[in-house]
Amino acid sequence: MNKSLKFLILATAASTLLLLFGPCFAQDAYPTKPIRMVVGYPAGGATDVTGRLVANKIGPLLGQPVIMDNKPGVGSTLGPLAVAQAPPDGYTLLMGNTTAMSIAPHLYKKLGYEPRRDLLPVALVGRVPLVLFVHPSVPATDLKSLIELLKKNPGKYDYATFGNGSSAHLTMEMLKLSADVDVRHIPYKGSSAAINDVLGGQVLMAMDTLQSAQPHFLAGKLRAIAMSGEARSSLAPQLPTFAELGYPKMTLSPWYGVFVPTGTPGAIVEQLASAISRTMRTSDMQAQLATQGAELMVLTGADARTFLDKDDVRWAEAARISGAQLD
Repeated sequence: MNKSLKFLILATAASTLLLLFGPCFAQDAYPTKPIRMVVGYPAGGATDVTGRLVANKIGPLLGQPVIMDNKPGVGSTLGPLAVAQAPPDGYTLLMGNTTAMSIAPHLYKKLGYEPRRDLLPVALVGRVPLVLFVHPSVPATDLKSLIELLKKNPGKYDYATFGNGSSAHLTMEMLKLSADVDVRHIPYKGSSAAINDVLGGQVLMAMDTLQSAQPHFLAGKLRAIAMSGEARSSLAPQLPTFAELGYPKMTLSPWYGVFVPTGTPGAIVEQLASAISRTMRTSDMQAQLATQGAELMVLTGADARTFLDKDDVRWAEAARISGAQLD
């Protein structure tokens, strides 16, 4: 065999191997540089804190730092928009939540991104129960007596939430329809302001996250009535769910999850999902989640997509019922 023919055969074989296995080699090398995790909120909020917990844990597993990038504004939708427009190479992640991924599409006419089309779930990591609570002066100790009180006094009571179009607002509007009661929504700019006014008796009822309100329940300054979700929370097992009290549509609960741009290679998505799943199932991470009022929820792949599809339908109905529109 002459040298030219031998060289041609070797070159052809090398090219064939590169075509067959080159993508695998490239994906196995991921990541080769720092990864960016975008959050659509300012630093210090619950979504940001959860994102930092995840980022700090998966960085060492991946061998590269995961750097936080806060992009607050427009109802937390700037972050998802930035990630949806980023290259699908695994170097831009989103710490997303219910507001931006399941609620915003039904409240904004021009969102700029379509969550199910433009963003791919890597892993859902936690859920946050919502709690209905009242000022101690309200003469109702459980959901049944509260509903009876509201029916006897239509329009007399107001309820506070941490914002118009928020998960708390939409969930309470679902209860209003299900129970056929007349209460007026008072939106606040954040949980602290809403809860402070309930503590002060300016508003006698509110829907908020377990994390925000639980210290006040334990101190006896507020009375918890019921919580959202499909089952009782391990963080407050004494509180019944709306569903078990006769309101089966009241299973809505906010959640957190990590997303990447659609088109990100499957091997990279699986690598990220594996790192996140390992991280979330540690007792340390679950304890830190609990300090944020969140319960562990690890869903990846088809399970995550199925959950999100169902979640989108439920929040779409709640948004329609509320009549909220943010643009």
